Amino acid sequence: MKFICQSKRTRDYLQSWAGEGGKTLVLSQFFFWMEGTKAQRSLAGLLRGLLYHILDTAPELTPIAFPEMWELASTHDAAITTVPDSQVGIAFNRLMANPRTSYFQVLHI
Repeated sequence: MKFICQSKRTRDYLQSWAGEGGKTLVLSQFFFWMEGTKAQRSLAGLLRGLLYHILDTAPELTPIAFPEMWELASTHDAAITTVPDSQVGIAFNRLMANPRTSYFQVLHI
């Protein structure tokens, strides 16, 4: 799996696929690790990792994923340092369900 994810050919094929429809390619990966931390062994860690990579690549999607936190940070000049696991799943679902981000495709390899 790691080979496929890190292969230049894989990225080139996906970029070609994304470019056909005028889509932006956001490629994220996560590998479960038995010896790792709780986050590296859990569904919550998977969602947190994928969400981090998506928002790191496309930060303009942050207000869609976390509208309440975005509003709080924007209006009160507050820094959000921790996102609870319960909010991570909700934020991920918001991205997947939003019409603006409906071009997201989850590839199962």
